Amino acid sequence: MNKAARLLVVTCIAPLTLAIEQTDISQSEAFVAKQGQVTPASTVASIKPATAANGRAKSIVLSDVDGAPVKGGKAVFIPSSGGCNAATPDTAIGDDGKGTFTIAGQPGSYKLCYQAPGQTDSIEQTPVSGTLSLTLVQATTVSVEHVTEMHPMTITVNVQTDIKFPEAGPGDLAYFVNTATADCTKQVPPTQVGLKHNLFRITSTGTYALCYRTPGAPEAVAQANVSLKVIPQGVKEVMVNQWVRKDGAVDCTSLKLVSHCGFTPLQQSVRTLISLTEARVTDASGRQAAFQIAARAISQRLTPAKFARLKRAEEARRSVGTQRISKDHYDLIQTN
Repeated sequence: MNKAARLLVVTCIAPLTLAIEQTDISQSEAFVAKQGQVTPASTVASIKPATAANGRAKSIVLSDVDGAPVKGGKAVFIPSSGGCNAATPDTAIGDDGKGTFTIAGQPGSYKLCYQAPGQTDSIEQTPVSGTLSLTLVQATTVSVEHVTEMHPMTITVNVQTDIKFPEAGPGDLAYFVNTATADCTKQVPPTQVGLKHNLFRITSTGTYALCYRTPGAPEAVAQANVSLKVIPQGVKEVMVNQWVRKDGAVDCTSLKLVSHCGFTPLQQSVRTLISLTEARVTDASGRQAAFQIAARAISQRLTPAKFARLKRAEEARRSVGTQRISKDHYDLIQTN
């Protein structure tokens, strides 16, 4: 081949090679760019709440691994047996991580398919640790007579109190509203009572309605059988009724602070305890007299001599004999 021919070959082949190289580079860059645009499978690490009722709109917050809201994008919940590649995320997620979902499927477990902002894919969300699923329950309503027991039904204002709900079930929620100023339509953060009890603190006195909601119910309903009375701080008779014996009563109007063994001289305390525990009585009036002797001695802080005179006078008046104090007790008194 002459020199002219060789130059012609080079001239024809070189542009072709350059064009091929440019095409390869362009396709490679497009592939890399496409790969970088796929929605990460760990974008959403948790959802709250994780329960919804079928056919009912539910606001759900999507959060990342740090607990921050997932901003933007779209999402959809599908049955756990389905695949996200066939699902179309259609619920917009706000900058606060919230989306309003209405799931019309059958009750059961659902997975989350998420699409990052600007993307067109649908990727199942699988956190680095733990699992992510939503439980769809059958929509229900709460009866006004759903709750028939609640203990206690009277509490003190501004005092955290454990209130028991014996009939509660898993996922049940409760809160209280003052019947004079609000009803159960008021937006109040509910408290979980699925374990049949929880702590409540009410910051103002009055009568409060119990607003109760079960899983699947769209809203809380005021209960007709129970209510909560919130009273000012201080001892009230209702607080000690649980200690009243069936054959007695408590007179809260005559309650007095009396000294006990921790605040009286040891010798006096021992004498008082002996008189209380070793008194031999023959009838009900005698028992009452023995206790009165001890009570008066404690409350009046009597000296041993005065206590002895009081005891003899009471015995003479009531004609109640007392058992002789044992030598061990006598020695204990003398040495203290």
